[in-house]
Amino acid sequence: MKLPKSVPGVNRGMSALSGYNHQVGVEPSPPNPYYTSPPPETCRWVGTAPFCSGQCAPGEVERDRFDGTGNLSPAYRASFGGVCITGTKAKCCKPA
Repeated sequence: MKLPKSVPGVNRGMSALSGYNHQVGVEPSPPNPYYTSPPPETCRWVGTAPFCSGQCAPGEVERDRFDGTGNLSPAYRASFGGVCITGTKAKCCKPA
């Protein structure tokens, strides 16, 4: 069925949006004065391939544990080193 050119309540095309402000959106929130970002950490992989048994030193926090098989992000791959045949390496971090 073909509609006549003028039907009340029917929008034809984008004419209803003429004059639309394309900058409509949510204003960014102001920074929270009570939030401080956590201090940066210094991290390292502990454990020597191929027989890994990574353990973090006192004062370090274990953030991850992995054997190196499977998918590693490029950032992890660069610092991970060799793949473990047995055991796992620990990603140990110390706050700066």
